[in-house]
Amino acid sequence: MKLSYERKKAWYGYLFISIWLIGFIFLFLIPFISSIQYSLSKVTIQRGQVGMESVGFQNYIELFTKNTEFLPAFTGTLTSVIARTPLILVFSLFIAMILNQEFHGRFLARSVFFLPVILSGGIALEILSSNSFMGLVTGGDRTASLFATRSLQDALLGAGMAPSTVQYIQDMVDSVFQVCWDSGIQILIFLAGLQSIPKTMYEVAEVEGSNSWVTFWKVTFPLLAPMLIVNVFYTIVDNMISYSNDMFKLIDKYTNQLYFDQAAAMAIINFVVIMALVLLVYLFGNRRIHYTVN
Repeated sequence: MKLSYERKKAWYGYLFISIWLIGFIFLFLIPFISSIQYSLSKVTIQRGQVGMESVGFQNYIELFTKNTEFLPAFTGTLTSVIARTPLILVFSLFIAMILNQEFHGRFLARSVFFLPVILSGGIALEILSSNSFMGLVTGGDRTASLFATRSLQDALLGAGMAPSTVQYIQDMVDSVFQVCWDSGIQILIFLAGLQSIPKTMYEVAEVEGSNSWVTFWKVTFPLLAPMLIVNVFYTIVDNMISYSNDMFKLIDKYTNQLYFDQAAAMAIINFVVIMALVLLVYLFGNRRIHYTVN
């Protein structure tokens, strides 16, 4: 049977993810099933074995009704992800468009922005964004954060802005370092998308008298839409499973304290939320994307 061009391209995609799929089945699927079992059980550590007693959804109910640490960590992480995702995407697109220009040293500049991906370990990020790092740099007793915004907060409050608005702006400014650090992969994806846009599209726009602003919204942005959706997916997942967020810190804390049942329940809830967010983005964004077939 002769396959159509679109079907061949689809099979190429399956072939591309086949290695990851094999690794997922044999290396991640079994631990995932075990996590579901732990979350539905009362886990006790016994000598030489792990005891499990089925309790249904009791662990999930206790997290939402009795646990005083879960809801603040969960809502804080979710709020942070929703607030930071647009910032990361806008920053990544802006930097990618700059790096796509012709200028001396652009390969070095690309390496600098991709460097955080190489040094993406949680320990390195924790050191760079902590007060301890600032103390080592200054050699004094300074206790302010590395990117303090107290003066900005005072100025905005003095200007008569609402405290909630000021707090939001302060949180966004404080997260500038984290946004830059988390944008390496997104910049790379946007850069690949920009380089795949035919130059003839821009030549036609120029002949038609289009300026740079109109060209961006009528040519560049529509053709980058598939890359934008990919980056939204990646940014949501990357931030939701980051060891620097409150949710994963709490999961790590409960795991170290051998509360495997509640830690597993938190992880499953986190997984369900990630899948729900990805599904919403897919349903909302996929209908508005223009795909080109070469």
